[in-house]
Amino acid sequence: MSSEKDLPHDVVIEILSRLPVKTLLRFRCVCKSWYATITHPSFITTHLNRISSYNNHGYLQNSSFDPNEKSKWFETPFNCRPSYYLNLVGSVNGILCLVDERTYFGSRTVYLWNPSIRKFKILPSPSTIHHHSNRKNPVVFGFGFHRWSNDYKVHYNFYVVETREFEIREIGEEGRKR
Repeated sequence: MSSEKDLPHDVVIEILSRLPVKTLLRFRCVCKSWYATITHPSFITTHLNRISSYNNHGYLQNSSFDPNEKSKWFETPFNCRPSYYLNLVGSVNGILCLVDERTYFGSRTVYLWNPSIRKFKILPSPSTIHHHSNRKNPVVFGFGFHRWSNDYKVHYNFYVVETREFEIREIGEEGRKR
């Protein structure tokens, strides 16, 4: 049986980049060089671009408020108290942006979660929320990916009395723009 040393590194990358995420998660344990390759940012980008180029069609089930219809539950890796109500803001490249809608205005929590690799990130509250936390004004969230900066962005839109304010959080550099 041949070993990885018999294959050029470019060929190994080409093969690995065509595999599903769950398989790659298992293959991280094969050897140190595969772990380094699979977790390297350039490989992750290559894999994402290759997988995104496939013409995959997803299906979305919309639940009704029919009392006879059973709810579907899924387990999250982050602690959610039973009083939390997670709302899906959006999904880009397999990353879900969720916000809890039942917490006090000034402490709403935004989660970014990649279920495929079982990792999540809790975003800090935007500065505008803290500035106006004594007012319970609606907040509109948006989630997207900016190809030019190669970064995910969460958009917070605030309605403060007669003005509108917004804040965009860049995920990669933990930056903010107002």
